Amino acid sequence: VFTPARVARAFGPACVIGAAGFLLLSLTDSVALYVLVFLMVALVGPPLVPAINTHIASSVPRSRRGTGFGIAATAQALSFGVGPGGAALFAAISLHLGFTVIAGLFLALGIVMFSALREQQLTAAR
Repeated sequence: VFTPARVARAFGPACVIGAAGFLLLSLTDSVALYVLVFLMVALVGPPLVPAINTHIASSVPRSRRGTGFGIAATAQALSFGVGPGGAALFAAISLHLGFTVIAGLFLALGIVMFSALREQQLTAAR
């Protein structure tokens, strides 16, 4: 169960699972296994977006919430350009290397999120 104080700590393990999926994608040699592993990656990555939005809403002061969501939206918009460009580059060089690089980046993101991301602690009403 993810309580408000534990949501941020779940991001790290989710990123590690995503990293493992991308690493497995770099090693697959059959279409069926590729589709299965890609499904695993697809079930881990996109659900992080609403969880991160929840974290922003609960952790950023009301007066700075627009800035927090703006930064998150900017990062997501950048990914819409960087993703296809990176995919084209990896396809030109090596898909195996591309998936391995993505796995490393996802793992690094998970480590940073797990170790550095903090949530406000909820205090009981008195």
